[in-house]
Amino acid sequence: MISGSWRPYHTFYGPFSWQTASAKGKKGTPVLALPPNEVLSQLQFCRASLGYRLLRAPPIPVRKQTAKETSMKHRVLLLVNVLISGLFLSSMQAMAADARTKISPFSAECVFSNSSPSIGNCILSNQVPAGKRLVLETVTGAYYGEGSVLGAAYLTIGRIRYVFPWIQNGEGFGSEPLNRRFYGFNHYVQIYIDGPATLPFDTDGGSFMGPGTYGGWYNVSGYLVDLP
Repeated sequence: MISGSWRPYHTFYGPFSWQTASAKGKKGTPVLALPPNEVLSQLQFCRASLGYRLLRAPPIPVRKQTAKETSMKHRVLLLVNVLISGLFLSSMQAMAADARTKISPFSAECVFSNSSPSIGNCILSNQVPAGKRLVLETVTGAYYGEGSVLGAAYLTIGRIRYVFPWIQNGEGFGSEPLNRRFYGFNHYVQIYIDGPATLPFDTDGGSFMGPGTYGGWYNVSGYLVDLP
């Protein structure tokens, strides 16, 4: 709905404006000026019933930026980019430094033989200290047996046993005893052990022919972190 005064030479403010004949058009004929993007069909009733002539308003001029303004804009954008990059780099360096201070590498090994307290038994040399969590990443074992075959090795943590089966690698020949066999394994794992804790290895029994002899070792590696 169009509102306003119908007095001559009066301009209406809103989505469109009215101009009298003294400004544009024939003398005594009002002119309706529309914004550049206005749809004319919405106002056809004005033309039909009121006798006004429709006229699009001139486009709003856009001032071009001067070279000085453009240069200043580029400088501001460059400064913002440098500040953001610096903050990101500082954050990454702080995170890396924090990680280096809280994470320490861990490795331990032990050996076993016929004289061990039980078949394939030994306790790793390094233990998990109090206030630390050990994250195991690799578990490795190897042994030889002469007339001896050991059951799967296992690491006991609390009430949980982590089992590592042996894989035969070869057998003796030449100067080696013909009944000598070589076994080993290497597993990539992710086992969490909260300190304080010891790390004992055993095997699930064994099978022997005659006196039977064997000997081997275990090795683990990972890293220590502070307990939350």
